[in-house]
Amino acid sequence: CGEEEDLIHLIRGLKLEDHTLKARVGKAKRTSYGQCNIHFGDLTDCETGVSNSWLKTLKEGKLAIRLDSPFISDTPATGWRRNEEDSLVHDFVTALREAVSKKDLTLRKLFTGAEVVRNYVGVWQLHRPEELALVAGSVFTFDCSRDWSDADIIVLKKALMTGVGGRKEEGFGQI
Repeated sequence: CGEEEDLIHLIRGLKLEDHTLKARVGKAKRTSYGQCNIHFGDLTDCETGVSNSWLKTLKEGKLAIRLDSPFISDTPATGWRRNEEDSLVHDFVTALREAVSKKDLTLRKLFTGAEVVRNYVGVWQLHRPEELALVAGSVFTFDCSRDWSDADIIVLKKALMTGVGGRKEEGFGQI
């Protein structure tokens, strides 16, 4: 789902014992809980879980998308614009359209809300700035082009795998 070179570079930089990384997960650095072992195996192709019925619906001109994590816009905020849920919806639809740039997408229905996202970066011991985001679980339905080629579907799958919007590397904007 990523580039093989990136994974090889990551593995070379880690101190692995028998292909395993010992790590701790959680807020406290010096406690006995949260220990886990991350095992690195051979590369395998990852599936997106796209079913034939999903592809059939797509080729009928319908697309439904659900946010698995909050969506933060990567469009610079100007004035009061970032305080409105409508601007976030617009930015999400724009980001999705850019991801599948050769296809027409017309928003038909949406079930969404907005929330303030707060993060804490333990390494820096600082809070990240609060940002308004569309909530995880938001659902969007689109009317779309019916002429999806295999190449178009690959582009859409990539957007589904990597997400859209800002701070994707932190897990935001996952579809």
